[in-house]
Amino acid sequence: MSTIQTLKELAQQVDQLLVKPASMAKIRQLAEDCLAHPELGHVDALQFPTDPENAFNWDTKSIKRERGLAENATLTQEQLAICIAALHDIYCPGVEPVITVDSDVTPLDEHGRATKAWRRFTRWQSVRNRVRSLGDYALHWFERLLSRLQQSLEQPAPLNELGNPLPSSVSCTQILASLPRAARQAYLAFKLAEAKTEKELKDDEAYAYLDEHGIPKDAGELGELTDYELPGLDNWKRNLRTARSGLGEQKYTPRAGRPTGRSIVRGRQVEQQNHGDC
Repeated sequence: MSTIQTLKELAQQVDQLLVKPASMAKIRQLAEDCLAHPELGHVDALQFPTDPENAFNWDTKSIKRERGLAENATLTQEQLAICIAALHDIYCPGVEPVITVDSDVTPLDEHGRATKAWRRFTRWQSVRNRVRSLGDYALHWFERLLSRLQQSLEQPAPLNELGNPLPSSVSCTQILASLPRAARQAYLAFKLAEAKTEKELKDDEAYAYLDEHGIPKDAGELGELTDYELPGLDNWKRNLRTARSGLGEQKYTPRAGRPTGRSIVRGRQVEQQNHGDC
């Protein structure tokens, strides 16, 4: 039975975990990935607990979840990491934090749009402020989060069909960023075609869809597919092979027992591929 009674004591346990360089690096990258994601990193998506002793400490979303009128979504590894990082940051001053921020951040770019650095800063402050407002009633909630995060850190990486480790959300993000722009765009365009058609596609089928329908204007929200011009089929497939080779993926081939139907990747997720899982 746990002897921890306060959030401060739990944060000290987190600090012991973060002393290990490998744990710090993994949790830091997961937390950064969460801050970079416009949906996962939103403070409301983290589903922080409310004070059971305070009749005014609630919002419409928490009430719906308590009444079973809204789905209580499972937090991702990235969301677990950002919550634990905020807890550590608040209750363990004077030690190396998981997230470092520069308060001197430029809010807007030359086009009057919020910069990535500013969005990251505001998301982190929102999460941090929410955690600071929580009382010890949130202790068991944080204990569950920490337990799940530790379990995920200890689990071996999943393997692909060839027995090779699948790229994690961390390595996938880094690999995509390191690919040539043409290869990265071809890969994202292929994923977009699958999401829009809601089924798995062969390369020629994806190309035909993109050639006929083009790239939606909102698909370039993150800059990767903005003004993307589809090259010739051979060049596009060559770029796609380059991306798959870097990511350790195989070309789609039908096989017995392969599930059919809708893709598990949604359109908006594809448009944000370079900020999350591949």
